[in-house]
Amino acid sequence: MQFASASAYRINNGDMIGFSSQVSRLQSGSALADIDVSTQEGAQRTITIVDQALNYLNQQASELGATQTRIQVSVVNDQSSATNMQSAQSTVQDASIAQATSQLTKYQILQQAGISTLAQENALQQAYLKLLPSG
Repeated sequence: MQFASASAYRINNGDMIGFSSQVSRLQSGSALADIDVSTQEGAQRTITIVDQALNYLNQQASELGATQTRIQVSVVNDQSSATNMQSAQSTVQDASIAQATSQLTKYQILQQAGISTLAQENALQQAYLKLLPSG
């Protein structure tokens, strides 16, 4: 009876998570067809083979569980990174909008002050013209 496994998983962020195990021969020449429980020696040999198989399967289940945990942690980290990036982008956009609004208000005030100054200058010129004798 032989068990073999070799696998690797690639996660989006580039981390390599995987496990591999060598081909394992549980007992030299052991196979399900060779199991003989009619004698105490055969039964003991069968128990040994089954114990080895169960140990191997438990080891593989443990490796799969560890791999699953690493994948889940990687997914949580990726989700956290995505949330942080969205938050940072929103903060930058909010800051840019606030800055642009402030600049717009500043330039509108300067424009209104300029228009007011021109209006006063025109009024002064009209007053000077009225002071001149017409002739």
